[in-house]
Amino acid sequence: SGLFRYLGVSARMQAMSLWTTLSFIFNGALFILLGLQLPDIVRNVPPELSSRHWLIEPVATVLILTLCLIGLRFLWIWVGDIAQRVAARFGKHKAE
Repeated sequence: SGLFRYLGVSARMQAMSLWTTLSFIFNGALFILLGLQLPDIVRNVPPELSSRHWLIEPVATVLILTLCLIGLRFLWIWVGDIAQRVAARFGKHKAE
């Protein structure tokens, strides 16, 4: 896709390896930064925002957000699949 179709096999493999490595580094850096910030964030929560359910509410919030993101990903893939089929009908290429 994109520029990759103009590259040779070796260049494509190197480019994919580079992007995978960069993605891993950025994800790791973000994880470290969030981990370093988390103790200060938790320590500075105002008392009126903390409740007696100090463990259940954050876990439920994370679970709900995770399920929403997973659902959004499936929706995105489904819409992309439909768009690819519609584009294939109007174009010369068949959908795979």
